[in-house]
Amino acid sequence: MQISRKNNSKYNGDETKRFLQSPDVLLLKEYMNCLLNKIKELENTNENMNRLLKSLKGSAIERAKTIHTLHNKLDGYAFSNSHKVRAPLARLLGLAKLLHIDAISNDEKDDVNKRILRAAEELENVISDITKLLEKDVSPCQDSIL
Repeated sequence: MQISRKNNSKYNGDETKRFLQSPDVLLLKEYMNCLLNKIKELENTNENMNRLLKSLKGSAIERAKTIHTLHNKLDGYAFSNSHKVRAPLARLLGLAKLLHIDAISNDEKDDVNKRILRAAEELENVISDITKLLEKDVSPCQDSIL
């Protein structure tokens, strides 16, 4: 390596060696090597963070899709089940009102009580079916969201 003076004259080989071995130049070289190492570390860290960000974006998209699917299922269940629950509940309410009418006989009251029991059992079955469906379809989705 040839180094020039301010007046463009060249240093001879011994002068160049002494200059390159001077404490200031050695310190500068050490500092530059340190900077280069730090730059490499930062580049590696940046690459790792970009990979992680890409992975997190993918995970977030998958979770959003799962939540959307779960939301649609729950909407469907809510609509369907509200009608399934409403029918036996309406029967129960109507039958209970019949019991308060004085004009019905004891035999008719016994019939109404049997119908109330059947409607209550039907309501219990509907609720049990809803619970089973939710456990089957919703619980696995919750695990994938968390």
